[in-house]
Amino acid sequence: MKRFLKRLLLFVIPMLLVAIGVALVSKKMVNSKPVFQLAKSVHSLILGHSQPECAFNDSLISNIKNMAQGGEAYFYTYQKIKKLVPENPQIKTVYLSFSNNQIEPRMDEWTYDDEHVGNYFPKYAAQLDGEDYTLLLQHNYKAVLSGELKALKNNLTFLAKGETNFLSNNNWGGYLYLKRNKLDSIIKVNFIRTIKKEFSDSVSTINVNYLEKIVEFCQQKNVKIIFYRTPVHPILFNEYDEQKFQNLRKQKFAQIPFLDFHNFKLTHDEMGDFDHLNYKGARKFSIYFEEFIKKHKIESFIRVLEAKS
Repeated sequence: MKRFLKRLLLFVIPMLLVAIGVALVSKKMVNSKPVFQLAKSVHSLILGHSQPECAFNDSLISNIKNMAQGGEAYFYTYQKIKKLVPENPQIKTVYLSFSNNQIEPRMDEWTYDDEHVGNYFPKYAAQLDGEDYTLLLQHNYKAVLSGELKALKNNLTFLAKGETNFLSNNNWGGYLYLKRNKLDSIIKVNFIRTIKKEFSDSVSTINVNYLEKIVEFCQQKNVKIIFYRTPVHPILFNEYDEQKFQNLRKQKFAQIPFLDFHNFKLTHDEMGDFDHLNYKGARKFSIYFEEFIKKHKIESFIRVLEAKS
């Protein structure tokens, strides 16, 4: 039996080392290629989770690319921005979603639970540094190992096919044309009771920590970072602990400009649910956002906000 185990280890260990080596080499090869470029006309990025993903129709906004994605915690946004900003020096501004639900403790699970590691780790595996990788291993090493296999497959397939755009091939985010209109029905069944169960008096540790990392990274790269909050229905907003949100913002991010559109006026027909705009609402809001930027000459407007903070 001992002899069998010894032979098995002599076989398995070299295979693991080879697999690890191939995975590391494939990540390095992908990172070394010019496959993360955006159009030269893109000077600003929209980043965040599903709310901005549905709210900003970037075809209606000049020089902006919406790369928000549903379910994305700041941990993964951080990996995304670490690659996009250096690879696209034309980017001067990052608009980052900062909303009440993004500071809730459950957002920590969006970083390391099976579903989110499975969906996001393979896309951003090559961007993780040692600290990021260790955090995931500590919380869910099984999901990380499974994600490594998916990442290896994705990277090898991408390299073998000689693809030229890693972003589109791995879906790093974009505007979601949402058709649904469930607002009236979820109000009727009082769905807000279900949503309220997810609220807590405490604050996410991991998500807030990676939000700070994003801010620091942008500042180091001399990229202007602007927080924003997309429209939500008053029924939902009235249930938020706004004081908790504002206390955190003023304590940790007082110097970051904050564009607050939570009370932007929309009809029920323009909303998919309590906090997601459907395509009608996205069109209305995106046209307004485009006019807002032009009217205020956003850089001057930001200086006014910074002076008030």
